[in-house]
Amino acid sequence: MIRISTLSILAGLVLSSCSSTKVIAPSITANTQSLSSPADVLFTFKKSNMSPADDDLFDKAQEHVRLLVEQAKIKVKWIEDEKLDTDIAFKVEPTLEKETPTIVIKYADDIFQDHSATLNLTRFLDALFDPKAEAPTSFFEMYNNAVANDPTTLVTVAKMRRDVLTPLDKPTCYVMNTSQYNGFVAGESSLWKKKVDEYVKLEKKIKSEKRKPAQVAK
Repeated sequence: MIRISTLSILAGLVLSSCSSTKVIAPSITANTQSLSSPADVLFTFKKSNMSPADDDLFDKAQEHVRLLVEQAKIKVKWIEDEKLDTDIAFKVEPTLEKETPTIVIKYADDIFQDHSATLNLTRFLDALFDPKAEAPTSFFEMYNNAVANDPTTLVTVAKMRRDVLTPLDKPTCYVMNTSQYNGFVAGESSLWKKKVDEYVKLEKKIKSEKRKPAQVAK
């Protein structure tokens, strides 16, 4: 069983610049599913249509994530992907590049003007890679288990997506319009509460099926 502790969000965002890559054709990973896949839904972040307020958002987000995953000896690669659906802001996928664990973050061309979606992504990664977690789980193991539709993993990740959605009481360097952001949070929280319930039902169904005695052939 996978166990992840979702702790408080890491504080402090560092300003710096990082390189990014733009690709239009094929994905660099083979783990692409349709949005009907639970794993794909869990690691996809939708746009919020929030108005821009900070021209340095791209650099802040990249540097924050780089410092976060570096402690786990994992690299991060940002790819602008014009093939993402129009309502998708980010899609997170793990891969191996020259045997180096790498987190690929695909993003829409205009997404770094979307503060709500960006903060949603970084808060999730904060919880996932928090070094204070009692039993940090490999992102790659968790992702693969989700792809395999492991019900415990689906419930765990859905709860993480729900738990990091907390309203802001004051502006941040990501979000200046707190009222608009908190409206986005309310909608997302409702979505992820439904997802948690959905995956909990799946988990219970699978467990009940496993308790049934095997049929003896006559």
